[in-house]
Amino acid sequence: MLKINPSRNSGKAFKFLFVVLFGVVVSVNLSAFVSSRIEGVVVDKETGKPIEGAEVRLYERLGYGNARMKMIRVMHTDKKGYFKADMNLMGRVRYFHIVVSKRGYAVHGSVNPYVKEKKEEELRGVRVNIPDAVRKTEEGPVAPRAWIELNEGEIKHVKIGMSKEAVLEVNIGYRWLPEIGEIKKDSVGKYKNRVCIIELSYEGVNNCFGVNEHFKLRGFGSGEIEIEIYTKLIGWPKVVYKRKVKGGEKVVINHVFDLTKGGVVYGKLSKCYSSIGIGIENDDDSWAEANKNDREMYVIGGLSEGVYLINADNECKNKWYIKYIEIKKGEIKRLDIK
Repeated sequence: MLKINPSRNSGKAFKFLFVVLFGVVVSVNLSAFVSSRIEGVVVDKETGKPIEGAEVRLYERLGYGNARMKMIRVMHTDKKGYFKADMNLMGRVRYFHIVVSKRGYAVHGSVNPYVKEKKEEELRGVRVNIPDAVRKTEEGPVAPRAWIELNEGEIKHVKIGMSKEAVLEVNIGYRWLPEIGEIKKDSVGKYKNRVCIIELSYEGVNNCFGVNEHFKLRGFGSGEIEIEIYTKLIGWPKVVYKRKVKGGEKVVINHVFDLTKGGVVYGKLSKCYSSIGIGIENDDDSWAEANKNDREMYVIGGLSEGVYLINADNECKNKWYIKYIEIKKGEIKRLDIK
């Protein structure tokens, strides 16, 4: 029979008992919270070599149909390109989607918001078509190939091959009218860096974001892109570029808003107006809008020959200013609105 001297050994015995019990509790808790796993390896599609340091985002589908997704885990691959996500499904079947990104490679997956790199003018990530949602059938839920169906106690292994990325570089320039000089910001200073708006279509999905005059967008796969460029400082009809992109290549687009070539309307806007629009009736592509700049001026360029409708919202009187004007080829016309 084991005898314990209370004065000397009771403390040691208590510590030993606590360690044993704590170990049991920890093992029970771990087994309760880890019941299923998604694991995989990320490799170079061409060489088959593992990719270390790739960012792996795990999204969960919330509900059926076109329900939204929620990012639940961010991981990074090790030297062997390996990653894993342990989870407790609480007895339910759940559906997951994986997005992988790595500098130099096209983004793998269907959801990836634009992410600014260290350089402010460089953006990474493309938002592409989200695959068909999980749908209900008489036989039960059915998930498309892009979704991983995970059951309680199940381990799913995936192998993801990544292709070399295509890079889009856009350079935007201005040639100003001597009459108005260079515009650096609008009336409230919001666009002091001459921010341009890019609307980009890739794999059937439209994206819209603001950039400065020079930027790169990384992470494309092979395919076709369509971008529309406009700026809030001056008005300009729709400018669209279509380009085919290929992994491992860079596509460069140089665009200049040239006001010196004519087809320009400019003038002074009174304090009751903050912006102005101009276009040919029933021709949406001809329409352009401009904000008032910090000198109470506006300018709209890139206009072809024709009769244009001008409208501006008089915020003081809650009414619209409307006027038709004719623009001849290469004409520069001043129109002040009081």
